[in-house]
Amino acid sequence: MVTLLAVIWEFAVEDNFFAVLSQASTSESVEEHLNYVITVAVFAFIALIAPTFTLYKYICYRDVAEDQARHLATHDSLTNLPNRNLLYDRLDQAIAHAHRHQDKLAVMFIDLDGFKAINDKLGHTAGDFVLTNMAACLTKTLRETDTIARFGGDEFVVLIGGVVNISQLQILIQKIKMEISAPTEFEGHPITVGASIGYALYPEHTTEAEELISKADKAMYEDKTAPASPLVTAV
Repeated sequence: MVTLLAVIWEFAVEDNFFAVLSQASTSESVEEHLNYVITVAVFAFIALIAPTFTLYKYICYRDVAEDQARHLATHDSLTNLPNRNLLYDRLDQAIAHAHRHQDKLAVMFIDLDGFKAINDKLGHTAGDFVLTNMAACLTKTLRETDTIARFGGDEFVVLIGGVVNISQLQILIQKIKMEISAPTEFEGHPITVGASIGYALYPEHTTEAEELISKADKAMYEDKTAPASPLVTAV
């Protein structure tokens, strides 16, 4: 850039402008060459600034694209909730934290009841509506510090740290079930779904992340097949 400015100065000013000043016989010729130098300087300025601005825009767009790629790698594209990758990462961190502080944590496995029938009858758009509504219900009901992840299909996993009172956890599960089962509507069609929920506790049931989810999943299926039982925990 410095070299380019030096060349412009030498050509436009030293070689032309001052030479013209020494030879000019009228004010008009001086003014004409002054305008010429100004024009050259403006074009030189544009030539320097335009690539710099383009490079700046490219860097900004690249950073945004990289941020979006990182977000998509750790979040579900439909609900914008954490996906399995981020869930396991946060669960590992939560277990390490609970171990250091002699704390408890709970993993809830949630499966929607009646989702397949809605998806088959009203189509995938209605199914997507139910899933996003499910994500909104969970986000509204749970704390910001809890992790809500879409595990796959119509399955969700919730990670709750600092569990002290099991009865409060059970009350929370009942509240989640009530929120999810609240009637809603999609394009004039009434929609009602339920939820089967099972949970597992650290460290009572296991200290391993994979096993916590597996036990909560098993407890969820027991809840699904035993509707008279309001809550099912891991064994």
